[in-house]
Amino acid sequence: MAYEHIVRNIDGPVCRVTFDRPEHLNAVSVEMWEEFREALLAADDDPDVRAVLIEGKGDAFCAGDDIQDIRDLETATDVLDYCEYIREASGTIERINTPVVAKVDGIAYGVGCEIAGLCDVTVATEDAAFSLIEPKIGVSSLNGLFRFPDLIGTKPAREMMVTARTLDAAEAHRVGLVSAVVPADEVDDVVDQRIEEIIESAPLAVELTKNLVNGEREGASEAATVLANTFMTADRVEGTSAFLEKREADWQRD
Repeated sequence: MAYEHIVRNIDGPVCRVTFDRPEHLNAVSVEMWEEFREALLAADDDPDVRAVLIEGKGDAFCAGDDIQDIRDLETATDVLDYCEYIREASGTIERINTPVVAKVDGIAYGVGCEIAGLCDVTVATEDAAFSLIEPKIGVSSLNGLFRFPDLIGTKPAREMMVTARTLDAAEAHRVGLVSAVVPADEVDDVVDQRIEEIIESAPLAVELTKNLVNGEREGASEAATVLANTFMTADRVEGTSAFLEKREADWQRD
């Protein structure tokens, strides 16, 4: 596959996947989701790859889903297909055998926050910021609803989802969303160290451990359905419009 929205590089045993839409703060379009999923699967099929590194180009890790894609969804079928595709693509992080490390420098909002949380190791710079921001545009979180209660605990996950507030890197570390927080000038060294530690571990032991910890869990389809239902509301139309127009939303609760 030719990549237009990500950069995929193989450096020895490491596959580096870089979100490459800096002009959109690396917001994930439908095409970018497809490329991202394919890049992860290709890395997992490569016997020489022992770790995947995910990062963002420019000033953001990932600002979330592309709002324009959300606005263009019209029918219930389109919405449900889109939500199921996000679930499948983002879940690839946990389903592949290869450990995935996230380097978060800048904002990680919406699905960007979810991607950071789903990775096996997440290293953030001190100025990184995290938010399940979806309610601000009138929809629910997907992996936040389905996976975050298990990843960071029910109480922190509920607060993130109902307030949509932004966590700085230190608080994200306290709730377990982030593995380590380091100064920006040290982040590459720490990421390299974590990857080297993965590579030095027995491959089969790492694979079996990841498979067991990240095994299939109930609730994935239900979470996608909840997200799809919120997409079909007037609040979603108002929320996305307000976001793009840089104004406060006038919620109607329908």
